[in-house]
Amino acid sequence: MNTSSDSVLSELDAALSKKRTVLNVKSIKQKSLIYALTFISGFISLGYQYFWFKSLTVTVGADLYSSSIVIAGFFLGLGLGSLYFAKEKFNNLAYYKLEFCVLLSSFLCTFVAQSLWLYLNLSEWFGIWGLGVVGISFVIPAFFMGGTLLLLIRLLSRLGGDVQKGTIYGINLFGAMFGVFLSASVLLPVFGVTNSLYLLYILNALVVGVGFLSEIKAPLSLNTSHVRGKGLPRGDLIFLYALSGFCSLSYEISWLQLLNQIMPSRSINYSLVVTVMLGGLGLGSVLGGLLNIHKKNAYRNVLIVSSLSILSPLFLILFLSTSIEQNTTTFGFDLMSSFFEMINGGYEVPFTYWQLRILEVIKYLPLVMYTVFIPSVLFGSIFPLIMKTANQNNEALDTGVLLGLNTIAGVFATILTGFILIPSLGVVNSLKFIMWMGIVVITCLYLQVKDGEKKWFISISFFSCLIVQLILPTNKTHLLLLERFDSTSTQSLFFSEGKGHSISVFQENVGNDTFKRLFVRGESNTADSMPSLRYMRLQSFLPYFVHNSEPKEALVIGLGTGITAGAFIEVESIQNVDVFELLPNMVEVAHLFEESNYGVTRHDKINIVIGDGRLQLAKTPKLYDIITLEPPPPSSAGVNNLYSDDFYKLAKTKMNQDGVLAQWFPITTQSSEASRAILNTMKHNFKFVNVWFTERYEALIIGSDQPFKGMSYDVIQAKWNKNPKIITSLMEVGIDSPVDLVATYLGSINDFEDYLNNAALITDDNALLEVDQYNLFIDDVLLTYQSFMDIFDNSESISVPEQYQLDFEFQRKLQRLLLNDAIDKNELYEFKGDPYVDALINWSIK
Repeated sequence: MNTSSDSVLSELDAALSKKRTVLNVKSIKQKSLIYALTFISGFISLGYQYFWFKSLTVTVGADLYSSSIVIAGFFLGLGLGSLYFAKEKFNNLAYYKLEFCVLLSSFLCTFVAQSLWLYLNLSEWFGIWGLGVVGISFVIPAFFMGGTLLLLIRLLSRLGGDVQKGTIYGINLFGAMFGVFLSASVLLPVFGVTNSLYLLYILNALVVGVGFLSEIKAPLSLNTSHVRGKGLPRGDLIFLYALSGFCSLSYEISWLQLLNQIMPSRSINYSLVVTVMLGGLGLGSVLGGLLNIHKKNAYRNVLIVSSLSILSPLFLILFLSTSIEQNTTTFGFDLMSSFFEMINGGYEVPFTYWQLRILEVIKYLPLVMYTVFIPSVLFGSIFPLIMKTANQNNEALDTGVLLGLNTIAGVFATILTGFILIPSLGVVNSLKFIMWMGIVVITCLYLQVKDGEKKWFISISFFSCLIVQLILPTNKTHLLLLERFDSTSTQSLFFSEGKGHSISVFQENVGNDTFKRLFVRGESNTADSMPSLRYMRLQSFLPYFVHNSEPKEALVIGLGTGITAGAFIEVESIQNVDVFELLPNMVEVAHLFEESNYGVTRHDKINIVIGDGRLQLAKTPKLYDIITLEPPPPSSAGVNNLYSDDFYKLAKTKMNQDGVLAQWFPITTQSSEASRAILNTMKHNFKFVNVWFTERYEALIIGSDQPFKGMSYDVIQAKWNKNPKIITSLMEVGIDSPVDLVATYLGSINDFEDYLNNAALITDDNALLEVDQYNLFIDDVLLTYQSFMDIFDNSESISVPEQYQLDFEFQRKLQRLLLNDAIDKNELYEFKGDPYVDALINWSIK
């Protein structure tokens, strides 16, 4: 009898055990699904933000005020959403409902972000507040996004078991990390902006569906075993985590500005910084959640980690140098290059686009990791440590309040650091100010701790601050750029740190020549050297010469050194020149180049307008006879917007009937495919296009919808004789006669037909120049030179009178020589005496 009972009980235990196992497996699957939703939710949020921002740089412009207000709106929405949905009345709100609200409001955001006409009307109705209305539209989806993580925590809690908030927050950050990185490196080049947003809509809708199914299978009410108490975390903890949010966003702004001095100004490099930061925050959150810390020591550990997170970035910046990029890059870059050569079947096989893209990431990843990763891990670990310190209340309530105020503090950091501290104090002094502020606050909090090691903590913290204050150079940003010219005779003339940018002017000595070079965001933009002087003056004079009449109104997009805009002063018929310049400090820079730009900033003909060039063009009611552009290199972040099909369509609405547009066409700053696309996009928009070879590394494309009646030697000579100031100006750069001028003609667009076969079209949406892979292997650039040489030899040149034929052929010989793959300076001696050629010889061109 007893044996029978024991047998029944054993069978019952086995059945219950089996059922528990089945339920446990089911619970694990459900939790894994929620973790997956957490990851994808983070991916979608940062994906949306990235592509909305890309759209907005076209609509509201690329200036920092516009972008920062929109970014601040997005983070403000996240913070407010976290605070609002942390309330207990939302304990049983279904997660999928919030994701559905994100999906619906994302349609609105995309519409606003891509509607130029809407923004122009808002600006007309509300003035500067029109930008605020755009910013508010980004608060809406971000508001719902701010609550999704909290509802996922509650959903996880309803399934039972302990909720590791640090882990789930870390997973969300990992999703955000992949969202921003894959958006910039993969989705943008493959799908473009709009199709990428469609893909995110689909993914968002999928999350809504999966979230709906998860809610059905989860218990209907929150598992109250994980809700002990209804209070908030202590006020000091909330304040401490808000301080962490302020400091981390301030450091991010500073990192971007510092690293710009070493890395090219390309969007993939910006995304790399944000990616490493989010990855570090995510890893820190997960590791902090896994730490087993005694309750008694938890608060002290939070304060110590907070101090380290504030101090470590400055010590790393102290040792930041260009040698880190050079020394850490070589091994990984060479290893991956060798691997690609092996799978391609030899070094002679060109690398694919994606191989080049991977190499670009590998090239700068070690530098970014050194600067950003460790502080980000420390910042990320603060959240779970604070949660361990606080009383265990409602998981979502704790998380919502902490993350909400942390995010809102980041909004203040964006405004205070970006608009006030850095422009007033510079990057390094701003970092020092934030460091002292943070350490003083943490020290005050530490004084409340009953700990015999207070003196040690305070002494070490303040001693560390003192070391940074005394040793870290206040001009570190400038020194990083100067390091790149250690081996040359270079003198700094000007340095300025502004809102999201830095400007430097160096005086360089090459051979017997002395000239000034302009750097923006650490990237060489132009100079007043002989080659640069030549191509920039021609960017104004050539469109004048080929114009069908005597133009009166001109527009220059981009002031820079002022040489292009200043050249229009020498044109007798030009009555007014508008100059649209993005950076306010550039006006001060132009003063340094007055000997070359004819005092452009003080001349009555010149009207300088500060603002995004494309947006100002959309706003102006004026029509122009000549529009000429002098932007940064085409593949720099944001410059695609001045080479796109959409831009040319806008520009044509601002041109008079015989108006011409002259586009700068650098040859060596982008791939051969991108060069073909630049020319093809001009062809797509203008009925008549011609190309001029203005300098060894530069060309100029001129387009119009009217035939170029001025494309004859007689017309050009008549204008030449009518403008003695132009004659003097061009003779200074090696163009002594109309013969010399017409010899620089490469050909009409018809001569480029074969070259442009199957060439791509640049649009705002595909951002082809921004995702271009260039300058890693010079062979790609040589393809452009070889193609231009063939076109130059086979195109129909501008006819010159017979008495000038020998001079013309002599000048054509020079142009042909400059189009060669390589130049030996000995070949140039035949042309010695030409100021331009003399400069090339002096520079010992090989």
